Amino acid sequence: MNVILIAILIWAVCFGGSCAIIASSKNRSCLGWFLLGATFGIFALVVICALPAIASSPAATTLPEIFQRAQEDDWQHAERQWEDAQQRIAERSLRRGLA
Repeated sequence: MNVILIAILIWAVCFGGSCAIIASSKNRSCLGWFLLGATFGIFALVVICALPAIASSPAATTLPEIFQRAQEDDWQHAERQWEDAQQRIAERSLRRGLA
C-alpha cells in the first residue's frame, strides 16, 4: 500500500514538474500546468508540448515597471505642458509687442 502511494506521488511530481518547466519556457502558468501535469500526467505533457508559446508583451509587466513607466509618462506630460505654456507666453508677448 505504501509503495503504491509513493509511486503515485513520484509519478505526479515528475509529470507536474515536467509540465511546469515546459510551461515556464512558453510563458504560461507554472503552477497551473504543474497541477494539470500531476493530475493528468502524460496527457497534460502532450498538450503543453503542443501549445505554442505566448509572446511576451513589450509593456511593463511587474508592479515596479508599471510605476516607473507611470512616473516617466507623468514627467513627459509635465514637460510638454511647460513647453506649451512657454510657447503661449512667447506668442502673447509677441502679439503685445506688435499691437
